[in-house]
Formats: sequence, structure tokens, C-alpha cells
Amino acid sequence: MHAVAFHFHAQVLEKPQKGSRVIAYARRGGGFRVSSRVSTEDCRRGWHKTINGGYICDGEGYNVAAQPISFAPAPQGPNLDNPMPYDYRYVQRHNTIEYWKVPSLDEMKAVDEVLGRIRRRDKGGGASAEPQHDEDALREVLARARAIAADGGIAVSGEADAPALGVLEPAPSSEVAPPPPADPYDLPSYVHLRLARGFYVTANQQVDTWIQTVRGRYIAADSLSEVTPSSLKGELISSRNPLPIVFVTGIGANYFERATPKAALRPAGDVPQYARFALLEEVTEGKRRFYRVGENRYVSARVANVARLVSPPAGVKEGEKWIDVHLTEQTLVAYEGATPVFATVVSSGRAQHRTPPGSFRVYGKHVSIIMDDPDAGTESYSIEDVPWTQFYDKGYALHAAFWHDRFGRVRSHGCINLSPGDARRLFFWTGPEVPVGMHGAIAITGNPGTLISIRE
Repeated sequence: MHAVAFHFHAQVLEKPQKGSRVIAYARRGGGFRVSSRVSTEDCRRGWHKTINGGYICDGEGYNVAAQPISFAPAPQGPNLDNPMPYDYRYVQRHNTIEYWKVPSLDEMKAVDEVLGRIRRRDKGGGASAEPQHDEDALREVLARARAIAADGGIAVSGEADAPALGVLEPAPSSEVAPPPPADPYDLPSYVHLRLARGFYVTANQQVDTWIQTVRGRYIAADSLSEVTPSSLKGELISSRNPLPIVFVTGIGANYFERATPKAALRPAGDVPQYARFALLEEVTEGKRRFYRVGENRYVSARVANVARLVSPPAGVKEGEKWIDVHLTEQTLVAYEGATPVFATVVSSGRAQHRTPPGSFRVYGKHVSIIMDDPDAGTESYSIEDVPWTQFYDKGYALHAAFWHDRFGRVRSHGCINLSPGDARRLFFWTGPEVPVGMHGAIAITGNPGTLISIRE
């Protein structure tokens, strides 16, 4: 039997009964194999067992059939082979509007009027700022939207609480604007959100001059830019490539060398960011520390991080996977028992958002998840589909960070940031395992989470 999810997030339960614990979920369009019907108690069309031992109810977020099936409309699924599983876009301007549908010219003008009132209010009644939309451009967009509608274009709805949108319709022949909201500062109901500069969204497809997001909403394409993630990839560790390893994380760093054996160290060329070397020796000159990484080649400790070998924490079994995070060095080393297998550099929480040390286990994994704090003032943020997220302590997680390239330095709001490539590698190495076709899983007895040891 085959199942496909039709809810944006469709739950997999621990037992075949309503109210049972959620142990995994699939995203709309995700499909996987299931057993034949095992029970109809609390589920009219029947419960089916999943590959991870959970249960789904046919008709409750899923459709089940004897042959492979799909569900439309559904967003493009994540590309699990790519460090960036979705097409990520950066919001370039404050007050970028996210619509529930492709808006008409009159609808966009109505939004601009509300934004103008808000700007005048916030400026204490000053002169109106320029509208967000250019009227000639709006008319061109509207004409194209009409053409798309004539061809049967579809506006896909988002989560379950999104309005039903259906087929794009041509604008009405009368040029009457929709009635304004009761509150002059309220945006119309066809607006989902005002986005701030620096927010990130995930693109499902481009509909002419609009980006349709994975959640089925619409943003003007020219207000978004594509994202280029860090190219950092960590180091596989083996007997031929052992710890300790020096990662050069500073930008514009130099090699140093001696003109004669007793001469002082002097700069001798550039070192690429994220270059890595075996640590041969640690030396001190005056108040400065250096790492020798070659016959007559050194790097400054100020621009480098060292991943070192440590013993397993108490209770770790032979061959058991676990992760060591060193907050001072900003390094992460993955182990199997006492054997290191992978090392890289990370970015943990900066001073006001310090990452707590301790011993934890991964309790939930998500191919991607929204992370946001829109009410944090100047530090507000919203990032759709943060990739390869592994929660280990309340809201703290290991996850990919595609929005910066300063790994090896504290940077985050408390989570442990990894490059997308490193985050993906660890995601498929740790437990709990996320079954094929599903988007996330919760640690349970038969699918436990990996130990994470965080130290200062």
C-alpha cells in the first residue's frame, strides 16, 4: 500500500488511536509505503502501519491506495541530495508584501494606501513616502496575471488556515477598488504578512513576476534575491588524517615563516578561509601564539580553531555515535565510540545568547523548519525552512545556516550553526532516523537520539 500526505504537515502516531503521541510527520506531497489496514477503531477508512512502526489514519492528513499516488496541488519536495534542500530567497526591502494570491492592480494600490498611512503615522504626520509599487509596473503585472489566468494558472493555497484561492481570475471589468478595512491601518485580508528586510522565504516556483512560496503565498520577484551559502565542508577523520586539525577561519589571514631558524616569524602569503592542516606544534612568540602546520609554515592562533581528540563521556558504548562541541574553539567532532570520524567548525551563540553547555540527546529532527522571532526589535528574524535541524534541548538545535559565512566565530541566537553541507552530513548520520518520504521524526525507544556533549 502507498500513502501520500495532503495536509501541509501530516502526523504519524505511535499507536493506532486518536490522541496518541506524534513520532513523525510528512509534508504535503510526501509519500511512502504502508501496510494494509490494521484497524478501523477511531478511523473510518482505517489505520495503516508505517515503515518506522508508527500509524497513519487514511483520510486524516493522508490518502492511501494500492498503487503509488500523488496529491496536487503540492509544493516541490525537498532535494535531499543538496545541502540547500529548497530554493531560498532573501527579502531585500522593508514592508515587502506577502499575498495570499496574485493581487490585482487595485488590490496592490489599496495596500500602498494603507502602507502610506502607516508611514505618515510613524513619522508623526510627515509627508507621504513613495509607494512601494510603481503604477505602470503594476499595470504590466496585472496584464500578465490576466494572461496566466486565461491559460488556467493556479494559485496554490498554503497551510490549512490559508484562504482557498483556486484559479487566478482576470481582474473585474470595473476599476473599483476593494472596500478599505475598518481600521485604516489594517492591511486587507488578501495580505498575509508585511516582511522585513533580512527575512528569508522558500520559493516553490516563479509565476511571471511573482514568486510563489513553498507555503503557497506570493511575493514580487524583484523584492527577493537568491542566496549563496557557505562552501565550507568539514574534514573526514581517519588514521591517515588524524586529530588535531587546525581550521583557518579568519578572512585575510597570513602564513608566517622564519628567514632563518632563529629569526622572528614574518608574514609569508595568504591563507584561504577554511584551509585546514595537521597541527604539528604550538609555539609562542612574545604574547602571540602560533600553530606550526608545515616545515617552515605557521598560522596565528587568532585566526584559527583547533579540533582536538577527547575521551568519550561516561556511559557511551563501544561504537556509539556521539558529538563533541567545544564552545571556546568553536569546533565540532563526531565520534563512533572513541574514534573520531568527522570534524568541522561551527558558530554558537554570541555573548547575549550564550549556548548552554551540558550533555543532551537529539529529541527531534526536521528536514526543514521555520525559525522566527518577529517581535525581537532590531534583532527580529524570520527564516522559512531552516535546513537539517536537530533539536537537542528545548529550542536549541544543530542546524544549517546559509545566511552567514563566519563559521569558527560566535554568531547565533544560541543554536549551533553549521554550514549547509556539514549540517546535511550530520543529519543523515545521527539519530533519530527520519524515514523515507517523511519530513521529521521524534526520538523514541526504537529510534533514539544521538548524544551531544557541549563544553566550554
